[in-house]
Amino acid sequence: MKLKLVKRIWSNEEHIIAFYLYRFGYEELGVNYSRIAEIMGRTPDSLIMRFANFLNVEKKGSGLSGGGEKAREIYKRYKDTPKDELRKMVVNILLSAASKSNE
Repeated sequence: MKLKLVKRIWSNEEHIIAFYLYRFGYEELGVNYSRIAEIMGRTPDSLIMRFANFLNVEKKGSGLSGGGEKAREIYKRYKDTPKDELRKMVVNILLSAASKSNE
């Protein structure tokens, strides 16, 4: 019997988290990439792949192509958002996701 893996589409919230991490890192969030990925139900490698999508958008051709439409949308929408405001959004998303996973 073959195991069929189902790809889960990235939500807007997950893209916002990945965008923040791409731009600013994890240090001010108080948790590392592995824990953030765990809260999101993703792998650390999947986060890194998403960073490459944002790099492709920002540097126009560097990083990974493909999967970039949502990355492009999130990048354009949040690139000028102040760091503190974006961090608050990310913390709220992570807290909400963590509490749901503990239910």
